[in-house]
Amino acid sequence: MKTNRFNLVLSSAILSSAIALGLFASTGSSQAQTSTQLRATIPFAFQAGSYHMPAGLYDISVRSNH
Repeated sequence: MKTNRFNLVLSSAILSSAIALGLFASTGSSQAQTSTQLRATIPFAFQAGSYHMPAGLYDISVRSNH
């Protein structure tokens, strides 16, 4: 039971983060090259592909609009 709830909460948190990052990254700029940075505190460990990431503070940057 706890595992199912944890998976639901984790999935919801990751989906919310992905949507927020997508909205943040999609706001265009008139510059040819932009550097967008986002700092996020992730309160739980997670897996991204084959990487296991611990809970903590993450800096996410988008180097261009493309």
